[in-house]
Amino acid sequence: MKYKNKLIIILLIVLIIMQINSSIQLNDMRIELQRSQNNINHLVNDMQNMIANNHVQINEMLQQQENPIGIASFDIGNIADNEYGEHLVPITFTVIPKEVSANTEVSLTFASGENIPMEKNDTTFTTTIDFDMFANIEPIILLYETGTIMTVKDDRINIGSLVPTIFPHLYVNFFGTSSVQNNLYRATGSINANVFNRSISTAAVYFTQMRFVVSLDSEILYDEMIADAENYDHNIDLSIPMENDRVLTLSVIATDNLGFEHHVLVDSVTAGADRPRDVLIPRFTLGAEIFSPDGQLVWSPPGVSALN
Repeated sequence: MKYKNKLIIILLIVLIIMQINSSIQLNDMRIELQRSQNNINHLVNDMQNMIANNHVQINEMLQQQENPIGIASFDIGNIADNEYGEHLVPITFTVIPKEVSANTEVSLTFASGENIPMEKNDTTFTTTIDFDMFANIEPIILLYETGTIMTVKDDRINIGSLVPTIFPHLYVNFFGTSSVQNNLYRATGSINANVFNRSISTAAVYFTQMRFVVSLDSEILYDEMIADAENYDHNIDLSIPMENDRVLTLSVIATDNLGFEHHVLVDSVTAGADRPRDVLIPRFTLGAEIFSPDGQLVWSPPGVSALN
């Protein structure tokens, strides 16, 4: 009887060990299967990206083959003021058609309906045009030959908005929590601001000062000058009572050397609309609203804030 009991115990132990080994092997197989699946997914993604890139390259080659323009380029010059004090940006466009005859003429036309002839020098056509700093520039090339006019939209001179090209970019991140309960606004966390200068004008626009501002409607509650106008890292711990329907905003405001203010919204809440405390993901702004020196809103990019 004792022998049988010992045998049963031994068998149970063996079965348990086998079960553990089977579980370990099964788990290893699952891990290996998942690893193989991940590798397959990566290969599929790589192949899809390769195919997509090939399609893009083929389309670009076909477009270039069909495009009668061999070279199209632009050069942004020095920002200058006209007699009315307006900041103007001279841009020189260069167009070289693939085929040029004695009768070839080229001009640029814009959404406003304005048509600007280009000056011919051998096979090269150029023109310099003064634009407002906040202009959207998408010229169409008009190519004239005897008895024919061809219109060409060439992405190489499709500048779009001048703002991202001329002005420095202000990126603001907010890591932390905020809440509104019983008309009391609370915010704790870290605000980080960085400046990325992308100006390709010969007279670069740059920030001369930066401030962290807390406002309740039009009333400024807190206005801190930031010593370093290029980088800013600041911890906040705010507790602000509010009245119904009043709007509280937290902003980083940078002023450039031309006097324009770049406003980046960090947070915005309305009293009476309780917002329970929650852990917020980092808020990355995509751009800044720009105000003229006299306080007029002159530019507001799409997606300026994820908080609206």
